[in-house]
Amino acid sequence: MVGRRRLDAEVVERGLADTRARAQAMILGGGVTVEGEIISKPSHPVEAGARIALVREPMPFVSRGGLKLRHALDVFDLDVTGRVA
Repeated sequence: MVGRRRLDAEVVERGLADTRARAQAMILGGGVTVEGEIISKPSHPVEAGARIALVREPMPFVSRGGLKLRHALDVFDLDVTGRVA
């Protein structure tokens, strides 16, 4: 596998994601293309010079659960500052 790396590692290396977990979530969610084709397998091998692009902006959270929680906190006007879960 000379010159090939896992897609998730390459996404992080190129600065498209902060962490490998975030890269994996983006890939599994269909948010990453390689040479114009959506790839949904984080371990997909990619060539060093392959064109990798984001389909949409990365989510601010690792999963959609974070978006739902933020929405609920806003809708119900809850202040959880200083609280521990």
